Amino acid sequence: MSASMPKIRVGIIGFYKMVDLMYRSLCGEQDSVDLPTFDDGHKVQSLLDAIIASSNTRSRVQVDYNHSV
Repeated sequence: MSASMPKIRVGIIGFYKMVDLMYRSLCGEQDSVDLPTFDDGHKVQSLLDAIIASSNTRSRVQVDYNHSV
């Protein structure tokens, strides 16, 4: 990839690689795949919730990783 490639393009390439790995894993073409888990998604969502709360209050907030749904 060139240094002038937009960052959004790099993110899209990563997403397609992840989808390809999931597909290959489900089809049995790949034995071991290090894919995100539900716990990983929960942590990311907790961080995003804290970012939104921080933006709304214009102050620092504590990230609550133990918040249950």
